[in-house]
Amino acid sequence: MITGSSESSIQIAVVLLSWNDQSGTQEAVAALLPLLDQNTQLWVVDNGSDPPFRPKDGTFSYLHVVRSDKNLGFAGGNNLGIVEALKHNPSYLLLLNTDACLTESIFSALRSYVHTHPQVAIIGPVLQEGDMCYYGGRDPALYLNTRLTSKQEVDYIPGNSFPRQIGCFH
Repeated sequence: MITGSSESSIQIAVVLLSWNDQSGTQEAVAALLPLLDQNTQLWVVDNGSDPPFRPKDGTFSYLHVVRSDKNLGFAGGNNLGIVEALKHNPSYLLLLNTDACLTESIFSALRSYVHTHPQVAIIGPVLQEGDMCYYGGRDPALYLNTRLTSKQEVDYIPGNSFPRQIGCFH
C-alpha cells in the first residue's frame, strides 16, 4: 500500500541476504547505496557468515546490518531481515541476493510501477536465460512445466534481477 500521494513518499526497505560473501556483499552494498535516500533503507542480513559482514567505513544511516549467529537458510534469513525492516513500517519490501544486479533505471521503474499500480501486491523481474524470457511460474505441485514464457497471471515470480540483459525487462 502506498502511504502518500507522490512517488517520493514511497517507503522501500531493501533486504539484502548475505552468507559468507564479504566481497560480494561489499560490492552489492556499494551498488545499492547511490539508490538510497530518506525514503529507502537497506537491511543487510548476515546469515551466519564467518567472518561476519562488516560494512566499509563511510556508509550512512540508510544502511542497517542484521546478524544471525547461524545460517537460517534462504527463507529464514530473508524473514529475519523482513521482521527488522517491518519495524520501520515500509510500504514495500524488495528482496535481493548479493549476486543480483539492480541499476538506477530498474529501481526507478520498480518504484514507478508500484506507484501507478497500487492494486498489485508483488512484482518481480523477468528472468532471461539465453534467448528465453520467463515471466514467473505456475505451482510446481500442479504443473510439470512451471516456467511461463508469456505475460500472464503467475503463482510465483523469479527472485533474480540481472539488468545487463535488459531486453526482457518490462
